[in-house]
Amino acid sequence: MSSKHDAAMGAQATLVPLHGGLERKARVLDKEAILIGRAHGCDIRLESAEISSVHCLVTRGSDGWRLRDCNSRAGTRLNGDQVKVSRLHDGDLVQLGPFCFQVQLPELAKAGPAGGHEVQRLQKSRRRLVKLALTMRRRLQELAGPLGMLFPEDLNRKASGLRQRIRSYNQRLTQLEEAERDLCQDRDILEREREAHRSHVDKVERELVARLKEADAEIRRRWQDFQKRCDLARRSLAYENEDPELSDSGLLPQI
Repeated sequence: MSSKHDAAMGAQATLVPLHGGLERKARVLDKEAILIGRAHGCDIRLESAEISSVHCLVTRGSDGWRLRDCNSRAGTRLNGDQVKVSRLHDGDLVQLGPFCFQVQLPELAKAGPAGGHEVQRLQKSRRRLVKLALTMRRRLQELAGPLGMLFPEDLNRKASGLRQRIRSYNQRLTQLEEAERDLCQDRDILEREREAHRSHVDKVERELVARLKEADAEIRRRWQDFQKRCDLARRSLAYENEDPELSDSGLLPQI
């Protein structure tokens, strides 16, 4: 079993890890397109801050294998040179950030897909695409029947009705915009009136405070005068009680 597995591995294109802390297990290029990056959906996942989510792509075409950089942050290097798209050869060194791989392309894997199993797979895919195309064509024909019944009078009538509705909506939109402008103007007028009313209220409050202060001062002054008169009245009564002759002679103080 081990010899058969090694023989199968030897007939396939692989990427052998050399540096970067990965296991020395070869990554088999068993698809037409191999996605390499940090994202979970990649075929070969590399965990490093220097590796982009989708870093690069290895594809197989009729002329062999190619390496394509996917606008990665750190870039993709082939044999020390930074590349965007380049063809791969046996023994090439691919450097992706801290990781380094050696390309192994056996003679059977250097060319494009030409094996019997690959041809069968491509033919099966072609038949599936043809079947899908026929199904979509049949669905379009089924939809074309009801739509054909509407041409041209019905569709023209529906189009005219839609245009009228659009014009009606545009008129309503214009009316709403005018109403909004009027509302904004009324709001500005109301705001100015409120500011004027607030200023008037503040002025009236200041005047009331000033009048209250003046009234309080007048009340205190009159109260003091009243107390003075009361004192004079008490003195007059005291003089009259002590010497009535003074009161008759007019020598008492006058109130």
